[in-house]
Amino acid sequence: MKHEFDAGDQAFLAEATPEYLSALVAISEYRERIIARCREAVSERLPELQDAIGIQLRAGDLKDWINPKALDKGGWPDTRILAWLAVRLELEGFGESYYGLTWGYRSSGDLAIDLNVTFAASRSPLFSKAWGKFKAIGGTSVVNLYGSEIAITQPLSADQVGALPQNLVQVIDKWVEIWKQVGGIQGLLAP
Repeated sequence: MKHEFDAGDQAFLAEATPEYLSALVAISEYRERIIARCREAVSERLPELQDAIGIQLRAGDLKDWINPKALDKGGWPDTRILAWLAVRLELEGFGESYYGLTWGYRSSGDLAIDLNVTFAASRSPLFSKAWGKFKAIGGTSVVNLYGSEIAITQPLSADQVGALPQNLVQVIDKWVEIWKQVGGIQGLLAP
């Protein structure tokens, strides 16, 4: 059993130990600020989302979504997305919808920061029907995440994150238009 750190570990620990608490505080503050901006954008467009989806949606139902919650690598089925900061909205037994930022890696290995607006259907047959309709209407702007979520994804640069509410509102507006063309939840349930 190795009881001592090697020289490389010792140097890293000597440098990182005094900064550990500051890093945790910064991460917590960053998460809070991003989620607050996501909540702001979704709240602004909640009436339009409600009309398009066709079910009652309330600002009080927006829940924070931090994944992974712990500072680890997570267990994502799609390793391209490693972290989410978003707000989550339950869609009355039909599924849930997420509005926020994701981080991961593109196939090239480059860092990816994306806005994602998603619908995760609660049942597989509903997902299959929704995927077909959303894809037919949204074309290449609509993607299938994990085989269980339908999303509009818009890449962002780090500089664009400062305008998160405005950028997210634009993506939500596209999402609303797709939901309207689908006919909302009733359009998904129709034969």
